[in-house]
Amino acid sequence: LSRITLEKTLSNRLTIEDTIRHFKAKPYGWDIWAVANCIASLFKTGKVKLTRESTELGQADLFDALTNNRQRPNVLISPEQEYTAEQIKFVKDAARDNFNESIEESEAKKVVEDFKKIVQNELTEIKGLYAQRSQFPFLENLSQTINILEAVKDQPNEYYFTELEPAMNELRQSKDDILQIKSFFNGGQKDKYVEAKSFYDANKVNFSYFNDRRAIETLRGLLGDSKP
Repeated sequence: LSRITLEKTLSNRLTIEDTIRHFKAKPYGWDIWAVANCIASLFKTGKVKLTRESTELGQADLFDALTNNRQRPNVLISPEQEYTAEQIKFVKDAARDNFNESIEESEAKKVVEDFKKIVQNELTEIKGLYAQRSQFPFLENLSQTINILEAVKDQPNEYYFTELEPAMNELRQSKDDILQIKSFFNGGQKDKYVEAKSFYDANKVNFSYFNDRRAIETLRGLLGDSKP
């Protein structure tokens, strides 16, 4: 780690291949897998970060980054920035306040990994709902939430500790609407809505013969409401 920190201080570009070459030489004489194991350990404990073409690598990318001869010269290694307990707490609070999920981890890298999973799970669920917007027009309102989640889901670690707050504030404004939509689909309201819409679609050509215009307009308004 001291070698990596020194190169960072000197503003030198350090790759995995550079690191392996350095520790294979005298006076160290380590073999390639010993160096790779050390890098993996530093990565997993949040001491260093790995980037390729300005994209920060995650746990799933680690094996290839260390074992692929063509990747190692292109994967940069640098010390992971340290974050305060308050910054880590903010991310954990964001998971709780915006997604009703708890993060038990306390190490910065693992907190971010858990937070990203929570965001991805939420995005998958919201997209699944949004796909039904032709049948349920009020789901059009989810487009902004999807845009925010897409922007947040795969940022560098530093983003979550220094730039996450505005996006979370935006999400918080729509939290009640999202909960209402989820409740609509998880409860009995969805079936009632589908039944009412089926009745409307099947009979709208005959509505001109109905005497109760007020009831028809009420039904039309409910089906076209921007909220469930």
